[in-house]
Amino acid sequence: MLLPALSKAKSKALGIKCLNNLRQLTVAWTVYADDNGDRLAPNNWGADSTNAWVGGNVAAAPGWTNELDIKNGRLWKYNNSLEIYRCPSDVVFKKGLTSVLRVRSFAMSGRMGLSDVTFINPKLQNFIKFSSITRPSPSGAFVFADEQQNSIDDGYFAVEADEPNAGFWMNVPASRHGKSGLLSMADAHVESWRWVEPTTAKFNAQMQTTRRGDIDLEKFRRATYERD
Repeated sequence: MLLPALSKAKSKALGIKCLNNLRQLTVAWTVYADDNGDRLAPNNWGADSTNAWVGGNVAAAPGWTNELDIKNGRLWKYNNSLEIYRCPSDVVFKKGLTSVLRVRSFAMSGRMGLSDVTFINPKLQNFIKFSSITRPSPSGAFVFADEQQNSIDDGYFAVEADEPNAGFWMNVPASRHGKSGLLSMADAHVESWRWVEPTTAKFNAQMQTTRRGDIDLEKFRRATYERD
């Protein structure tokens, strides 16, 4: 009886730590805007990825462990902690004979900040300034999400929000804390979303198609763009 209780307590503690990391990263993001005339940290991942909240690609070496991609990012000045860029449940994995601990577990909503990506939601303008976050409001607009380990690459979390919900996930969330995903909102509060669809916790790669009207995807869509 003791071991299951300890395991549950440890899992809960890791979830709390992950939420705290997301909160601290989001506070750094809001302070950046305060310090830069209301402008949000850029979210580029193409040729201009050096001008971004974070650079690099953690889907492969050397990006897996490249701390400079974080330290050269626009948010590092506001919190010099590598720890807040990752979920503590994002554990070491094996690649051949090499043990790898990924330096980053979180990605930013593709609508947040100036971006060189225009094909995801071509009909929508990005939120360039904090004051432009109105639909959804800061309390409902997601900024950072804990991303599934085989989905995460650059720092951009892509959600198609300007077309009907066809059940197509571009990037997919992690489910490291039970059948739930962890996110932060623009007002710097954090949330745990319990998945409704049975498919969401089973994702193991990017570019997943489930069903039209997928409830969990719709929640992400509404946290990206609020229709009239």
